[in-house]
Amino acid sequence: MRQYRRSLLSLIAAIDRWQRMYGEKDDGSAEQAKSLLLQLSDKLAVKAVNNPNADPIKSVTGLWLCPVCGASFTKPELAKLCRDAHHNQQSA
Repeated sequence: MRQYRRSLLSLIAAIDRWQRMYGEKDDGSAEQAKSLLLQLSDKLAVKAVNNPNADPIKSVTGLWLCPVCGASFTKPELAKLCRDAHHNQQSA
């Protein structure tokens, strides 16, 4: 999983270099591609962990992800609350 995630991040970096070299076209396709790759990267990170006892995952976008469902939050404490809610739901 980590190898796939690194490959996705390499693709995002390549898109950034392409944009700097050639300029972005008005259609915004490069930004849309980067956004989709970032979302996929986050999903792979969550899938690799998928553990209700794990710490929240820091996304490449700077957000914090719940290690169970992948919901994104601005603070790690909120991601921990989400994780704990899943844990409580499973144990009930």
